[in-house]
Amino acid sequence: MSKIRVEQPYIAKYGPIVMWWDDLTYIVELLQASGSGVEIETHQYKFTTLEVAKEHFGTETQFDIEIKASTPYFKFNDNRLYISPGDTSAKLFMEINSILKKRERKPKILYSNYLGVIIVGIGLLSFSIKYEPAQAILLGIQSIFCLLLLRAMYINLKRSVVVYTHRKSEAKGFFERNKDQLLMMIITTIVGGLIGFGISQMKDKYFPPTTQSKPG
Repeated sequence: MSKIRVEQPYIAKYGPIVMWWDDLTYIVELLQASGSGVEIETHQYKFTTLEVAKEHFGTETQFDIEIKASTPYFKFNDNRLYISPGDTSAKLFMEINSILKKRERKPKILYSNYLGVIIVGIGLLSFSIKYEPAQAILLGIQSIFCLLLLRAMYINLKRSVVVYTHRKSEAKGFFERNKDQLLMMIITTIVGGLIGFGISQMKDKYFPPTTQSKPG
């Protein structure tokens, strides 16, 4: 009785990814070199060449790109990679996986479920502390992490894969490119501090600490 090993597909899951046109071009060229017919899809259109896709996209950033190929069967969408078994599959996986890993948003913890664990941990810590100023500070920190969690949920749902339609060498400066993220961080810090300060003031006003007089 003979025993035959069944080859397994190559599968990987990534955090939110931000790619440049250089990355997309390189991935397509790798697939074409293996003899694949490559397709680039959005929710509304399908393209068989990068040139046509670029002409259609213009300078508009894309958020729903899907890449497919036939030999071996290849599919990348919603930050998931699948490559069927084949002679070139292992090499393709190693090279494309390396690109996608480098393009994951950093730090990864800001886009993971660990934010929820941190929020719960801060809440439990605040309950165990009786010192009111410390509780207010912890509440402010917890509020910041709650806002970061909401941002992470939005990115994972709506911005899991972002493709800039220009090359990395043509990218804008750090502050100009990340002004939205920096503004969000500033707002969350201010809002968290105001919430903590406001709660502390309300507690002092409506629930003043009671003092016990010493017996004479």
